[in-house]
Amino acid sequence: MNLKKILFLLLLLQFAFSLSLKYFSFLGDQSTDATEIVLKYFSLEDIKKGTDYGQRGFPVSIASKVLDFLFIGILPFTLLGFSWEAFLQTKWKAQYYLLVMGFIGSIFFLRFSISLPFSYYFGFVLEHRFGFSNMLITD
Repeated sequence: MNLKKILFLLLLLQFAFSLSLKYFSFLGDQSTDATEIVLKYFSLEDIKKGTDYGQRGFPVSIASKVLDFLFIGILPFTLLGFSWEAFLQTKWKAQYYLLVMGFIGSIFFLRFSISLPFSYYFGFVLEHRFGFSNMLITD
């Protein structure tokens, strides 16, 4: 098995593990022991609000994980990834490490640019909608 297949398999396993953790987090712990412990610190209204918050953000967090996998796990192995690698090779022929850093950096920059709306939604919109933050964009 070559290195690219091993890397892809490891990324696929990490993706599946990450999705399963998100799913179990979404389900939560409904046991009476956990509820008793949580009720020491939070009211039933707080728990309901937190549960609604988590469930509202669940589809967006799954979409974000899928985008992570697409950009980091699949894009380098596609025709677009090979074309981008060939383009960078024409720019930095003899500088292999610069080529690798440029390729990885461009993938992460693209992924970062696409993830900005998700970050805005989780870090600002949902936080304000559920009253967890009162900061303004201008702060």
